Amino acid sequence: MKYSYFLFALFFFLACEDVERKPIDQDSVAPQQVTDVVISPIPGGAKISYRLPPDPDLLYIEAAYTLPNGDNLHVNSSYNGRSILVEGFAEVKEYQVALTSVDRAGNRSEPYIVNFTPDTPPVVAVFNSIEMQADFGGVNLRWINPTGAELAIITFKKDQFGDNVNIDTYYTSSKEGNYTVRGQAIEETDFSVQVRDKWNNLSALKQQSLLPIYEEKLNRNNFKSLGADYFNQVQDYGNVVKFWDGNFEFNAFGQSNIPWYASFSLGDKPIRLSRIVIWQYAWAATGNYGHYYYGGNGKLYKVYGSNNPTTDMEGWTLLQTCPIVKPSGLPIGFGREYMSDEDFDLAHNKGHEFLIPLDAPPVRYIRIESLEGFESNLGVCSELEFYGDPR
Repeated sequence: MKYSYFLFALFFFLACEDVERKPIDQDSVAPQQVTDVVISPIPGGAKISYRLPPDPDLLYIEAAYTLPNGDNLHVNSSYNGRSILVEGFAEVKEYQVALTSVDRAGNRSEPYIVNFTPDTPPVVAVFNSIEMQADFGGVNLRWINPTGAELAIITFKKDQFGDNVNIDTYYTSSKEGNYTVRGQAIEETDFSVQVRDKWNNLSALKQQSLLPIYEEKLNRNNFKSLGADYFNQVQDYGNVVKFWDGNFEFNAFGQSNIPWYASFSLGDKPIRLSRIVIWQYAWAATGNYGHYYYGGNGKLYKVYGSNNPTTDMEGWTLLQTCPIVKPSGLPIGFGREYMSDEDFDLAHNKGHEFLIPLDAPPVRYIRIESLEGFESNLGVCSELEFYGDPR
């Protein structure tokens, strides 16, 4: 009996294999075109709204167009949609888009041709906004990206043969950009910058001759505490030396309470600072470095500088506000499962870097203020590193 069931199942399977697969709807009647088309230009493209044809078997509306670089694109909007977005145009000039109605049987209407001129594309607008200036160890780039477009900021420098050589590519969708390409020789150099979007459209080149500013990591052996009167809400203030002892495992203060501040000297003369790196404490003993972005680690700091330090906040200049941000945006929690690889790499290997404004005054004394912790009032870190020109 079981054998009979097997033969029946096999026959049924083979019979199914003989069935020709084709659309359920077998008609050969093409759907009608869209109507009442309205075009709303956007940066680098357009939103095209329309009235759908009254065909019951309509499947989607297709927009077909060709980019300036020769790429042919097809974008679909389902039968529930009433508009379609076309993007990737690199110039402010007239372009053509073909709108085609497609039904479930694969029948296609005659294309409905629309012409439009996009607003200034992000690849152009961002390029026009870029400002270049010499920075510590390289060139600083600032730009405005109001649409939050996904872009690559490409930096070149001329080599000994006069050719532009790519030295850095920075990917961003930030609406306000501030990025420094470092590691460059301290000599007059022709730097260039170019913008590329995700459709591989390229802007023009912006070139400027700049002299990078000398930079080095400051010698921590020159750092000294300013004494108890220059601390607030820190009971174990003598442990301020832990900020520069090279131990990244433990917190500097175990007896602090936000908002607290600690003050110390960078050496015997004012120094023009370029950046500060703040390191969370790892507390590896808790298992697999799961303590980053958690517990007593600080979440928000302010860094001040002075050449005439006072015990209160008078005479101190704010150099930078330093939020400790988890790139992934994952919730706060103990354990590596609350961290992406990027989160962990930033906290464990790179540290949280904050640029000091180029117009900031040289300072001899530093005050770090902690305003917020992740899960407690401790709000502290393990290590501070300073970079600048101490000559």
